[in-house]
Amino acid sequence: VPYLASEWVEGETLAARLERAGPLEPPAAAELTRRLALALAACHQQGVLHRELGPERVLIRTSSGEPLLSGFALARE
Repeated sequence: VPYLASEWVEGETLAARLERAGPLEPPAAAELTRRLALALAACHQQGVLHRELGPERVLIRTSSGEPLLSGFALARE
């Protein structure tokens, strides 16, 4: 039976963070954008398109503030 397993991430979505604390400061927004662009570039190099990217698909790890892409259910090669 095929299945998909993924890492459990302690944190919140970017959407939840924005709702809870308001807009990011410009330097933090720029760094988040840079890191997400690098992640998307890595996906694109593998021929994967996310197709549903938005703040609810970005997880922010509590321990490090690291952004992680999620929600690849509609991804396409």
